[in-house]
Amino acid sequence: MGRTRWHTPGRDWPLSAPATDFLKGALEVEPSSDGWVRPQRFTAAQRRALGSCAAWHPALYRQMAVATAGVRLELRTDAQEVGLELWVDEEPSGTTAQVELADGGPSDDPHDGVSADVDGHHVGAMMPPAEPVELVVDLNDGVSAAPLPGMAPVRQVTVWLPCLRGCRIRRLWSDGSLMEPVAAGRSLLVVGDSIAQGFLAGDPAEAWPARVARDQGLDLLNQGLGGQVFQPTAMADLASHVDPELVWIGLGANYRFQRCGHSELVRDVHGVVDYVVRAWPGATVFVASPTCHDEEAYPSHPRSCWEAVPQVLAAEVARHPGMHLADGARLLEDRRRYYADADHPSLRGSRLMALRIGRVLRGQPPIDTHEARALRIAEREGDAGRLRRRAEEAQGELELTEVEQPVAVDGEGLVPENVRPIDVDALGAHGGSPTVPIAPAVTRQAPGAAPSVSDLGRRGATAHDIAALVDRIAAGPAWDRPVEQAIVRGLGEVVFASPGFAMVELPGGDALIWGEDAETALEVMATRPRPKMALFSSPALIDALGAVYEGVGEPEWHRIVAYDKDEPVALRTPIVVAPLGPQDLALVRDHYSHPEFFSDEQLTARLEDGRVFGGSLPDGRMVGFIGLHDEGSMGMLEVFPRHRRKGYGRDLEAWLINRHLERRELPWGEVFEENAPSLALQEDLGLVVGPAHRAGFIDCRPWEQLR
Repeated sequence: MGRTRWHTPGRDWPLSAPATDFLKGALEVEPSSDGWVRPQRFTAAQRRALGSCAAWHPALYRQMAVATAGVRLELRTDAQEVGLELWVDEEPSGTTAQVELADGGPSDDPHDGVSADVDGHHVGAMMPPAEPVELVVDLNDGVSAAPLPGMAPVRQVTVWLPCLRGCRIRRLWSDGSLMEPVAAGRSLLVVGDSIAQGFLAGDPAEAWPARVARDQGLDLLNQGLGGQVFQPTAMADLASHVDPELVWIGLGANYRFQRCGHSELVRDVHGVVDYVVRAWPGATVFVASPTCHDEEAYPSHPRSCWEAVPQVLAAEVARHPGMHLADGARLLEDRRRYYADADHPSLRGSRLMALRIGRVLRGQPPIDTHEARALRIAEREGDAGRLRRRAEEAQGELELTEVEQPVAVDGEGLVPENVRPIDVDALGAHGGSPTVPIAPAVTRQAPGAAPSVSDLGRRGATAHDIAALVDRIAAGPAWDRPVEQAIVRGLGEVVFASPGFAMVELPGGDALIWGEDAETALEVMATRPRPKMALFSSPALIDALGAVYEGVGEPEWHRIVAYDKDEPVALRTPIVVAPLGPQDLALVRDHYSHPEFFSDEQLTARLEDGRVFGGSLPDGRMVGFIGLHDEGSMGMLEVFPRHRRKGYGRDLEAWLINRHLERRELPWGEVFEENAPSLALQEDLGLVVGPAHRAGFIDCRPWEQLR
């Protein structure tokens, strides 16, 4: 399991059926005399409207309407291989133009393809040649021997057709004894532009509408169309073909690119929304304002009305009780890492967008953008302003009094003492002995009798300091012990330890801070390198972080959970848990619910360290995984969709708890405060749940690093 390939048609398969029997996400099909069928996600009446002179860009719309975004084949089968007769179109000129803009010129990367899901395991996208082929999906796990005919497990398979071009299909084949379609369920209708169609996401299964539909357990009909605006005539006879439970309207961004009037905008927005309200009075409807864009890269037309789009949408939604408005600026973070070009989300951005839309659909606020956090930081004065000013004054004092005295280093000449190399051989396996100074000594001119910031912040942490701190924290509540656990497990370098404040720097660049002494925290952190993320254990430390590290984000609140018992947790299912390795990167990456948290390199490091564990059934089928974060917390708990609500998630965490107990470690984790299901799971497992609005983490990276 885990690869696709194609070959010239002609293989002899035991079982076959018309591919149209398994189609989802298509409203019509166009047959031809040779048996090939073209799936269409727009009706014939819609396609006529999209290609008419009333449309803004009829030639582009005709190309994009043929593209099979969100169209897929779904089946249940006991086969080892499934084959699909497939004939993809040449790439449309509209797609080619956008791809070349994103890649800076002609590109062999189609940013598209055909991909598959097998029991929740994703098989990445590959683009077949533009000629008839048999696309083969290998369902075997590559480890187990091929079972005897009729003895293979029944798997659910989804084959995703391309987002950015059209295709034709003919027959579906398999080497098994069973091949049956998956019954239709409740549906999600997405009405949008190129961002909804899936431009530049790179994989049709990873476009945000596909991810949202899977997460919500809905059948997707994707009517995203590159270049589209609010065009009421494009809805045509849609109501007679689909009855969605949920409708998401994401239009408006393309008004940027040409002249338009305000009254025209109001008329067209009203026309589309009014059609949806009348056509599906029982559906839940969300209307989203446009996501962020790069104005310098793609300047807006000077006579465009696009700036009025959010206000017009808000006014229209307000006319309809029960309709919901979603802020597009908060659905896709305005940072380069999430964009493939100036407008379209990359694969990572599409995953982030799906995650945030899922939160909106559940009635939860989307995770804040960095810009919104920075604005609230700027508004927060009081103690934060006082601490910030004190930090600036203290740092200025250090800069004025520092004296760089050259010293000889290993015969290589003279270098300033304040950059003297640290003796790495003297450091421990996890970054340093607690008795090593936290930074090289610097000769300074003392301005007076009072101790300077450097005297406090650079003195390091002695073994006595650390032992006393560990004893003090261990005697307190279990939910207050993350810093103590990081110390006793040797996960990082203890850079300061006192009864009122402690700081541990982790190898990946994050920091754990503990205590209530904000004044000491400020003075210590002013001498330390800026961490990427700071995990704090008390609200008293938030203002100190904002004072020292200008422009930090708003806190993301967690509740600390910890298992403070001695007896192991009994497992209720027969799963077998074992460490995963770097070869499982794609599996972990594609199923992790927070793709914005870690890069592929960071996930690979976790896998290489043996900190991600997969759970499998006795027959070898993997059901999910769980992992350990750099600070030692349990997390990354994911159960594949097919295996949810069967107790596997509970037992994955129970296994990891027992592993900690065997090592005489405190099992603990961090749970978003609004994540009620996860908090309930912790209580079911017997973990102590810490108080709300006390612990969490803050993004400390400078703004320019987040672009």
